[in-house]
Parts: sequence; C-alpha cells; structure tokens
Amino acid sequence: MILTAAHCPFRLNSAQNALNPPSRISVTVGAHYHAQPGTTGGYNVEVDVNNIHLHPQYRLPYDIALLKLVSPLTFSETVKPVCLAPRAWIDDDMAGKEVTLSGWGKTETGSLSSSLREYDTVGYSLPDCISFYGSWMRPTQMCTDGAQRKHTCSGDSGGPVMRIENGKVFQVGVISFGASADCKDQSPDGQVRVAAFIDWFESITGLTFSI
Repeated sequence: MILTAAHCPFRLNSAQNALNPPSRISVTVGAHYHAQPGTTGGYNVEVDVNNIHLHPQYRLPYDIALLKLVSPLTFSETVKPVCLAPRAWIDDDMAGKEVTLSGWGKTETGSLSSSLREYDTVGYSLPDCISFYGSWMRPTQMCTDGAQRKHTCSGDSGGPVMRIENGKVFQVGVISFGASADCKDQSPDGQVRVAAFIDWFESITGLTFSI
C-alpha cells in the first residue's frame, strides 16, 4: 500500500474533477531524480496500481488515500517501509516539534524540481492552525511553520511529513494544502495527521498495527 493525499488521484485540469481509474496511475519508488528512466534493479522502480481507496469522508480534513499496488514491493537500499505515527500521537501537541517535509514540487523558478528536495521546519499547535485557517480545521489535520519562507508547493501533495523519535523516522503527516499561491509567503502549510487514520488503515489492509 502507498499512502498519499486523496486529491492526488484526480485528473488535473478536469472540469468534472474526475477520479482517474487505477489503470491510469502508477507509483515510482526508490527515485531521487524526477525524470530518470525506470529500472528493475531496485532504483526508480515503477509499479502499477490495482485499487484506489479514498477516505469515505474525503474533503480537506480527510485528504488521505491508500493505493493498492498490483504486486508487492521488493525492499532494497532505496525502497523501504516507513513507521507510521502511533495512534496516541493524535492528541500530541505538534507546536515546536521538528519535522521534515519532502517532494518534487514547484521550486522558486515555478517549475517542478528535477530531484527530490526536503526541508526542516516545526509544527504548529492545532489552535494556532485554526487561528490562521479558521474553524473548518479538524484534529485530523496539522500545519507547519512557514516563517522561513520555505514551503511545500504544487506537486508536493501526498508527500510525507516526517519526525524522528528515539532514533526512528515516523511519518506523522501527508502534505495536503498551502495558503499561498506562489508558495513564497510566511503562511503555514497544511497536512493531514497519520495518527488519526490508523483504524481506517486497518479496515482497508486487514492488518493490525501494534501502535
């Protein structure tokens, strides 16, 4: 399964905002360079998608989806699973917590990045997120500081928000939205919180997460 934002499988520039069928979607894993040709040696492997599971309440507070792959991934030096944020972290105050976000989204030039980029920032508390965005934000969401004018941008959606605890990397969020069209101001960026969806992950995968 691949974790992403629910709006990502929808067709770009579609008047009907139609969901792409699984046959039109593939996932590339192990990649660092955006346009590098795929290989079968563990680096930059492209895998077809068998099914798309959108959260049943899909809208911004539930902007999360799981993509089921046609075949299992083979883990390697560059393809590895990620630890998910524990259920208990849904009540964790993210204010001041150090996190890392990554993606191939638009850069300062306005073009998509040719290589995977990341930046470090800190989380906001939910009350601070609500103060900026409004009361529509829910405990299923989080936001991160944009005061350094470092942001996720168009093309980064669905990417991870990562946090290190006790030497382990956990995915705590999925990149969802931003307040700035040009991604250059000091507005916070918005994400959905992984810890809020562990029960849903279990219902889709049939697995029991011991977290």
